[in-house]
Formats: sequence, structure tokens, C-alpha cells
Amino acid sequence: MGKIIVITSGKGGVGKTTLTANLGIALSTLGDNTVVLDTDLGLRNLDLALGLENMVVNDIIDVATEECKLKEAILRDDKCGTLAFLPASQFKDKSLLTVDRYKNVLQKLKDRYDYVLVDSPAGIDEGFEISLTMCDMVIVVVNPDPYSLRDADRVVSLCEEKGIDDIRLVINRMRTKMVNDGIMLNIESIIEALAVRLLGVVFEDENMVKNTIEGIPAVLD
Repeated sequence: MGKIIVITSGKGGVGKTTLTANLGIALSTLGDNTVVLDTDLGLRNLDLALGLENMVVNDIIDVATEECKLKEAILRDDKCGTLAFLPASQFKDKSLLTVDRYKNVLQKLKDRYDYVLVDSPAGIDEGFEISLTMCDMVIVVVNPDPYSLRDADRVVSLCEEKGIDDIRLVINRMRTKMVNDGIMLNIESIIEALAVRLLGVVFEDENMVKNTIEGIPAVLD
């Protein structure tokens, strides 16, 4: 039975989707049967992060509404190794993905994969609420600035209200010089503010911008 991990953030642009893509490939490279699932309906970007945007035919709503079988929507590509990918819908009606239908999709994925990584929509709207369904762990991605921190704090509170006790923190785009100059929040301050266990810190790297544009996950560069 697989483990469902939701990767989320309080605001967009903090690196949530990039983390999902790279973590998925890393886990699959280590031998874990892993699938990444995009639930950002209408604003999907995980296909771009994986370089699979030209391969998408079916999506999660097609599976949820039984318009196609799961195996017909799952994408794989040699450059992503054994990683499997289930894309979000770009133009279909979001209301078609009800909680019950989403649970059915998740159960199928749990039965087939060791890890199900869910790329959640940013923010705290209905899409975020649905993405937390059946999750075993939440990874909150935050940038070291007060705007991201405030939004992340709200996300953490909502997760705790839903009884999710395994919440981890990834601090992304950390810049050592700006921290030393007192411009950017340091790691200790962020952990103290959010009161969440730190999973990891990702330092700013200009190559990440290039990789994102080219659809090449950093772990494959």
C-alpha cells in the first residue's frame, strides 16, 4: 500500500512543482515505484517541469469520470526513468473532480505505487482542500521571505485542523549572502515561526531557471 505525500504552499511561485518533479524522479531512481499527480486543475505545470507537455492526452478527470482507464492516462518517458505521471486537466470543468471521485483515483494509485506525490494547487481554496484527501504526509514549501512565510503559516494551520500530524518543511531559494546581510530570513527563524519539522533546504541556483525553461529536472542535469 502506497504512501500519499502532498506537496503544497501558501502562495504560487515558491518552487512547489519543481520540488514535486525532482523528488519523484529521485525516489524512482532509488527503486521506489513512484507516481506524481498534478491536481492544479486549469493551471497545470507539472507536465512542463517533467518535459512531458507534448505527451498529454488523457488526464485525472478522464480517469475520475471513467472516460478512460488509469493506464491510458499515466505517462512515462525515458528521461524520467521509471517515474509515472498523471496530469491535471487544463480546460475541463473542475467540479467534475468530486472528493469521492478523487478518492477512487487515489486508491487505485495507492494500490499500484510505493509513493504518490500530489502537486497541490497553491493557496487554500477548494482545490487545496481536495488535494489533502487521504494524505499521509504534507510537505510545505516556503521561500525565506515574510509573504511566503505568512501564507505558509496559514496552510500549516489548516493541515493541523484537518488532523494531519506529519507536516514537513522545505525552505526553497535560500541565499546565504542575503541571510548574512540581514535581508533574508534565516533557517532558524523560519522553523521557529512555522513550528514544523524541517525536511530540507534548497539554495538558490541559477541553473534551476534554465532547467525549468527547458523541462529538464535538476536531478537529471
